[in-house]
Amino acid sequence: MNAVDTGGDEAAESPSGGRNRRHRMFGAGAVAGAFLAAACAGGQTPASPSSLPPASGGQAPGTTVGVTLTDFRVQLSRPGLTPGLYTFTVTNQGHTVHALEVDGPGVAGQRTPGVLRPGETANLTVTLGNGVYEFSCPVDGHKENGMDLKVTVGTAESPTPNGPPAGGGYGY
Repeated sequence: MNAVDTGGDEAAESPSGGRNRRHRMFGAGAVAGAFLAAACAGGQTPASPSSLPPASGGQAPGTTVGVTLTDFRVQLSRPGLTPGLYTFTVTNQGHTVHALEVDGPGVAGQRTPGVLRPGETANLTVTLGNGVYEFSCPVDGHKENGMDLKVTVGTAESPTPNGPPAGGGYGY
């Protein structure tokens, strides 16, 4: 009997048809892979509304300004605001819940929806005119602990806005 080099593949000459079995397994694997790829491509779920970009071509309306909330401070990413439309991108970098409220001429108590947990971000779009605006955290006790920033927009022709409503806080 002559020796046949099978390249280390003893199954190539096995009486049980090892080579044919490998071809069938490879073919079945390829078919399964094709079905899996088709299922993944067809099974995409649409993005949730919160993850979709704004409808205005991917840009937030107006000028975007970052606002950082920490324990217990409010900080804007840039000074020198002029009258106009702003989208404030508010990020809670503190260790407790916070929110942002803006009060001033023509703006009464506009705030982020609900509170932001540590690490969360929300947008607040506000039109600012000339005057002094108060950026504060409406969570009970936070404003009194230093989360209160007064910002002059344009020329300060308007008086400083009033504080929180009777009761001292907003009940967050």
